[in-house]
Amino acid sequence: MPDCAPHLEFGSSDYLARVLTRACADRSPVYGTFDLTHRCNLRCVHCYVGHRVGESRLEAAELGTQEAIDLLVAAADAGCLLMLLSGGEPLLREDFVEIYQAAKKLGLILTVFTNASLGTGRGVEVLREFPPHLVEVTVYGAT
Repeated sequence: MPDCAPHLEFGSSDYLARVLTRACADRSPVYGTFDLTHRCNLRCVHCYVGHRVGESRLEAAELGTQEAIDLLVAAADAGCLLMLLSGGEPLLREDFVEIYQAAKKLGLILTVFTNASLGTGRGVEVLREFPPHLVEVTVYGAT
């Protein structure tokens, strides 16, 4: 397969099939999910995370900022292209902006999985300024 296929449109099924075929042959991790935190500001009855918003980062066993960025670098270096940033509620992290911007600079195509209850602040501003590919909003805690 040639490295450059200018006749294929990015996002087309042919293009994606070629990317996935190559990734499988090279054993590259094309897609990853990174739970930035297990803390959440909601108390959904069914949730495995539980209500941990009051815990410190240490109590919630969160990685430090640089550790999180180092994992994103390792994923990108291994060939990861698509990354889901999730949690708990990832926007609870005080360093969400720094981690998000690092992921964008690495060229990762990002999806952010959020409950959208923290619709203000720098985290939301950076999503507007540097939009992710997708924002997926859960509505589990709507009632």
